[in-house]
Amino acid sequence: MRACLALVPFDDRQSSVLAYTGVIALKFDLKVSGVLVPPSQEIPAYLFDHAGLGVPYIPARDESVNQALRSSILAAWEKTKQESQGFTECKVLDSVNEEGANAIGRCSDLVMTLRPGTLASPGYDLLVRAAIMEGGAPVVVLPPGVEGQAWGTVMVVWNGTLQSSRALRGTMDLIKGFEKVVVLRTRQSDDDMAGTYLAIHGIDAEIVDLGVRNTSARERGRRIAAAAQEQNADMMIMGAYSEGRVGRYLGFGGATEKIMTSSAIPVIFAR
Repeated sequence: MRACLALVPFDDRQSSVLAYTGVIALKFDLKVSGVLVPPSQEIPAYLFDHAGLGVPYIPARDESVNQALRSSILAAWEKTKQESQGFTECKVLDSVNEEGANAIGRCSDLVMTLRPGTLASPGYDLLVRAAIMEGGAPVVVLPPGVEGQAWGTVMVVWNGTLQSSRALRGTMDLIKGFEKVVVLRTRQSDDDMAGTYLAIHGIDAEIVDLGVRNTSARERGRRIAAAAQEQNADMMIMGAYSEGRVGRYLGFGGATEKIMTSSAIPVIFAR
């Protein structure tokens, strides 16, 4: 894991992304680039129907206000670049669109974002979800106000799907940085593939089974979040949207959405 992309919001609360990314970059010697997501534009919703993730009509903002905020955010990036090891350049996206969304994370090992819904910015929320759905890299979703990271316990959610496998394999470097690793199995099984895989990498993980059979997706999400609290987890790692694009359009993926929008700790999603 070497290349990190910070998805910087067009908002004064971008400090959380910069501060948190700086902590991760220092610990794992990452090279960090940034993408500043532009402010919301006056665009009809049908242009943003990405994998069923349509957004409402967005009114235009005063360009003078936009320019001042853009300058402030880029200045904050330059300050972080001078003070933190590994930061490089921050690119300003011309617009929020599906092409730009699909490109997020394609040549990165890790993507840093704020939680969707934290800002009054449907365009930013679109890119966060598109980065998870189409970017290909694990995406760190930060709860509001987080700036540091404790390295006590990480909880890996395992259900045997391709998505959970990608989440586990794609974050091995990060997992090794924690003192304790808990594998939360959400499907009853006699095997211990995740635990065996971690053991091969020199990690002795605690295995915890979670009974979520015959429960709704959102109920699974609530129980997973509760398990993270019970384990005093400092970070959660899990697969996302295993139902696929059609299922996402039809409203499935509720466990992913529940955890994404309510977790009190950083969550890494991979698809």
